[in-house]
Amino acid sequence: SRPVHEQRQATVAAAECGVVRAGPPMHYKNARFGFTMTYPSSFVLDPDSIPEGGDSARFWTPDRRATAVVTGIRNGLGQSLADLLDEATKDVTENSHGTITYTRARDNWFVISGFIGERIFYRRSFLSDRSRVIGNLWIEFPRNMRPCFEDAVSMMSLSFRPSPT
Repeated sequence: SRPVHEQRQATVAAAECGVVRAGPPMHYKNARFGFTMTYPSSFVLDPDSIPEGGDSARFWTPDRRATAVVTGIRNGLGQSLADLLDEATKDVTENSHGTITYTRARDNWFVISGFIGERIFYRRSFLSDRSRVIGNLWIEFPRNMRPCFEDAVSMMSLSFRPSPT
């Protein structure tokens, strides 16, 4: 069983989840890099976050405590999935001084998640278009809001994939 203060934090956070469980899911499609993602309507696409080239987009909750960012880039260096996972791991542990608590890799994608300071992060990356495109999803939110965002993270992660052509 968790310590009382952690249970209390989880209860407080759960009470604040009301805004997170909103209307029907929304859909995002990146035509340039060929990927899609379904996201909860509690996250709003920030139109100012999309650069002219259309390679990324940011989604926020109304209180801006949680964010999700999707990016697509050309795999100009011809990196393998193992290279990308190694780079992502070093970025979290060395550059951000974070802790990775979960890693899973398959043929063309990987997931890492854990903590950076008082925030939970979740990253899913994939290779598509015969390994010429790298797709990245980064979700981040306060640790005490975990009960609020577990469903949102699952929805976004499981739907973040190359678009069917």
